[in-house]
Order: sequence, then C-alpha cells, then structure tokens
Amino acid sequence: VQDCVALAALVAAPLLEAIEDPTLDNVDRNHLLSDWLVEMGSQITLTKRLHEQLRQMFLTLRRFNRRSSGRRKRGRGRVTKEAVQLLEISLRANGRPLDELELVEPQSVEQVYFAPTHEKVVSLTFDDGPSAANTPRILRTLTHYGVRATFFVLGERVEKMPELTASIAKAGHEVGNHTWSHRSLRSLWKSQIREEVCRTNAAVRSATGLRPALFRPPFGRFAPSAVPLLGALGMDMVLWSSDGTDWDTDDPAVIAARIVKEAKPGGIILLHDSHAVTVAALPLVIQGLRARGYQIQSVGEATGLAPYGD
Repeated sequence: VQDCVALAALVAAPLLEAIEDPTLDNVDRNHLLSDWLVEMGSQITLTKRLHEQLRQMFLTLRRFNRRSSGRRKRGRGRVTKEAVQLLEISLRANGRPLDELELVEPQSVEQVYFAPTHEKVVSLTFDDGPSAANTPRILRTLTHYGVRATFFVLGERVEKMPELTASIAKAGHEVGNHTWSHRSLRSLWKSQIREEVCRTNAAVRSATGLRPALFRPPFGRFAPSAVPLLGALGMDMVLWSSDGTDWDTDDPAVIAARIVKEAKPGGIILLHDSHAVTVAALPLVIQGLRARGYQIQSVGEATGLAPYGD
C-alpha cells in the first residue's frame, strides 16, 4: 500500500500544482477537479462501492473548492491526502501490479528564451494569428524589408484560414504551434494539452504540408507535465526575451521604442499579428533595430532549432 500511495502521489502532482496555482479562481479549480475525476473514473471499472467512494471524494473536494480564500491554505493538506486516496482506489480497481506499470524516459525539450549567440541578431515572432485583417499587411512589410520571421499560429484560426496560413510559409517564414484555442496549459489535463498541440499540428500540415516543431505556450505559461509531452512529439518550446506589449498600447512609436531599447544579442521578440497597431509599429521596429546594427532572423535560423518535423 505504501508503494501504491507513493505512486499515486506522483500521478497527483499536476492536479495539486493546478489547485495551488494562484492564477486560477475557484471556478477553474472546480473544472479541474471535476475533469480529473471523470478521467480517473473512465480508466477503471467501478463497482457500486467504488462508485460511492468516488462520489464522496468528489463532494469533499468540491466543498474545499468553495471555501473562502482565507481558509484555502488550511484545506490544501486534506486535498493532497484525498487525491492520493482516490488514485489508490483507482489503481486497486485496475488490479494491475505496480511492476507492470511502464515508465517512459522523456525526450529532451529545449526551452528557449534567447538564441545562443553573442552576435547582434534578434528574431521577430508573431502570436495569435493568422489574422485576415493584419497578417497580409505584416507579410508585405516583412517582404519589403527582406526579413524572415516566425509566426506562432492558433489551430482554430488556421482551420478557418488555411490559404492565409499557407502564404506565411510560402513567403519563407516559419509557422509554429501556439495551441488550438489559446487556453492556458496550466488549466488543462495532459490529454487536453496533447489535443491542443496535435490538432494544431494537423491543421498546419493540412494547410502548408509542414508539421511544426516549434511550440509557444499561451501566455508563456506551461505545466511541468507539458514538457515530456512535447518531447514525445519532437517539439521544442520557444518563449521570448522581450515583449513588445502591442496588446497594451495603441501607439506604434511606443512599441518600437521599447523593442529597440531592450534589444540584446540573440533576443526573441514577442509581437502579435492579432493587433492592428503591430502593423504600424513593424516598419519602425525593423528600421530601429537595423540602425543599432542588428540583423533579424527567424527563430530557426537564430537558434539552430529545426522549425519542422516529420
């Protein structure tokens, strides 16, 4: 039983991390707990007694979730214990000896904020597209200045605009994966993360013939469970060193000034082709970076990471 509890605690770790995530409100926590119980319940054959245990466990967890923030800290210990108990029930119901559980060695995943160079090279990246209103204008600007960039696209938008997505790749830019629906990975189960990533890869492949190998998590947030999943998919995680904050101002000069001032060798710059102000800021950004002696390369070029996989 001790081995079973230890293994259960390991499996429960992503749940407990999500429960304690300060960025989640009680509604998010309730969804997480409910989904977790559904997933665990789908993996076991429930007897009447086990079903009742699961139901009582859910009610207890739901009561915890409804507690006031002032009492939340005291309740965490009990949630930890009960999460372990629930997993122990599930493991026992499966009737599988612990030595039959296969442990898979995770593949390595690069988590990149900077390109590994001391040269004056930076990368421009665009998130949340494609945008019918803005992406074509950004592409024209990049072509005019002879700049290659990296676009981290949303699968649900790729599905609606496959031709526009294809035009990004045809223009020589890289197309990366930014999930299907831009949900925070910290609020998703591993199976949901896999669906968000794989569904987007399939949409991009359908539109361009290429499968992205570069991934950027929404909001730059990710759960530890996402890292081995990306490794198994042969993908690397690209974050950023400088945020243009084009989501926070309507003044293109402010965006350009911030980016140019913060530029450092190997820097990866975050912008969004979902905002019209980015279109106006982009020429100022390129001109300002070049005035400081910077070359602009795609993420794949600057980092040496393969932008696409098999």
